[in-house]
Amino acid sequence: MAKRMALPNGATVQIATALDDAIVFTTITNAAPPVLTSVGHGLTAGDYVIVSSGWCELDQQAYKVGVVTADTFTLIGANTTNIVKYPPGGGAGLVNQVLDWQDVPCITDSSLSGGEPQYVDVECLQEDNPKRLFNGFSPIDWTMQVSDDDTNPSIAILEDLSDTQETSVLRIILRSLKEKLYAGSFSISPDSTMSRGEVMTRAVGIAVSKITKYPAP
Repeated sequence: MAKRMALPNGATVQIATALDDAIVFTTITNAAPPVLTSVGHGLTAGDYVIVSSGWCELDQQAYKVGVVTADTFTLIGANTTNIVKYPPGGGAGLVNQVLDWQDVPCITDSSLSGGEPQYVDVECLQEDNPKRLFNGFSPIDWTMQVSDDDTNPSIAILEDLSDTQETSVLRIILRSLKEKLYAGSFSISPDSTMSRGEVMTRAVGIAVSKITKYPAP
């Protein structure tokens, strides 16, 4: 079997330009994908939304809209079947649709940190050896160096998000047409680097709340 490897070269990186007014959903099912009830929501299949939910594990995450009817829609890639994390009857909230996308200027470097497994050591007096319990993953941060191009509208968008700290989403489309959505809070350095002979760049940071991945169509 051939090895499946990929390079990020040639990827399209975009930031949401703005979010539409909130759309309230009154119920959400325990399913994969879940079905959300929202009378006259107006969404269509393929739209992108950021979710605010009473279920903490679903809150502040970005998804594509799947199957729609006049009063319901699904979230592709979401899985709410675990009734411990997603107690039945809860989870109601709202979604904000992404209105459009704007390309981010030249990214000269990027790094992802966090996401490592976390453990808690438990040492009982009655036992010779301690136990180790899994305690989730460390927070994920993504840092990019982008060219200091004030003519690119995404810079103003990032500056506004840095001030407001409202949740937004970054979309990456690889050459294979795989997609990744990075929902979270954004920041951008107030000024650019100034090193002789090097491109002037600004640091963009994303405190990632969720990474949603979609295979190529």
